[in-house]
Amino acid sequence: MKIFGLLHVYFWLSWLVFSGKEATPDYYQMDCRLYNESGILIASYPGFTCAFATNGEWLGLNMHELVLYDSRNNRKFVFPDWVHHELRFSRDESKIYFLSTVVQRWKTFNTRFDVINVADRNGKVLASWSLADHKDEIIRLFHQEKLIPAMPFLMDRNTYPVPVTHEFSHLNSISEIPPNAYEIFLPYMKRGNLLVTFNGLGRLVIFDPMLKRIEHIFDNEFLGLEDYGFHDAQILPNGHLTIYKNMNLEEKPPYTTLNEYDVLLKKKVWSYRLKKPQFDLNKINGTFQVLSNDNVVISDNTRGGNVVEMTRSGDIVFRKFNERMDKDTDLPVMIYRAKKVAADKFLMNNISGENLQ
Repeated sequence: MKIFGLLHVYFWLSWLVFSGKEATPDYYQMDCRLYNESGILIASYPGFTCAFATNGEWLGLNMHELVLYDSRNNRKFVFPDWVHHELRFSRDESKIYFLSTVVQRWKTFNTRFDVINVADRNGKVLASWSLADHKDEIIRLFHQEKLIPAMPFLMDRNTYPVPVTHEFSHLNSISEIPPNAYEIFLPYMKRGNLLVTFNGLGRLVIFDPMLKRIEHIFDNEFLGLEDYGFHDAQILPNGHLTIYKNMNLEEKPPYTTLNEYDVLLKKKVWSYRLKKPQFDLNKINGTFQVLSNDNVVISDNTRGGNVVEMTRSGDIVFRKFNERMDKDTDLPVMIYRAKKVAADKFLMNNISGENLQ
């Protein structure tokens, strides 16, 4: 018991030390727009999802085209890939992470196969890992042989503009593991490794930083993921895992939760159900961020696109709805990604004096 008590103290001290090293997030990023903590628009850029670097450069994804812009908002590099879902700068901002798609004929269908990519700051791809090259291996490693007769899956073309009707699976988030309290006990939790969600195959996977090998596949018995219906997995400085779980099917109707897991003890340690009147079932998209003050920031589309910061108990401290309206639904336009970011250095180095949208 004494050992476990000491370990508990170590974990929480580590979390405090590691989380204290980063700049404090003070802007809400809604897709490619930055708002201050009063909800006032500060800067806006082209694209439906973006990432910002401290030197004023930024990434913008418009439909499937990913562009790296310089600090004067000129195109520095256009990626030739069909890009989707997630794009990020690495923690040290020396690399770019993004997801893309290749199309191959499989079982009589033109089929979407997703690709994980690591590029340098000039756009050169340093490493990639494709589902097309590893499909047999992945089915075996995931123990998902039961899915083979139904594959490739018919995909919803309204959510992704790829020119095919079927997919093998689809990846929807990639994140770099930060310094954390569990990395000295669990080698796969090493800082710099990459956490990827395999939506459609119901698995979370950790890769080494250059995608040479799979370091870990999380046991789904304690995660309880459906094959489809989860987004935005992250590792926290305390070593815990967070997931935006769109679909919980234990009861009817299904519902959406924010989940946190202790990966060492293999158990869920916190869950928050997004329920009426503030929220509802969110079938697609979704982001989930834990701040250093233990508040959470999420994107929500059940009442129209909005970003929310709230306490763990659900008290909303900030909510901003998309100012653009959907003419078909008369609701704010759906947003794709939302988070709270430290953008002071980016705004200082970027020529963002005018609204670029």
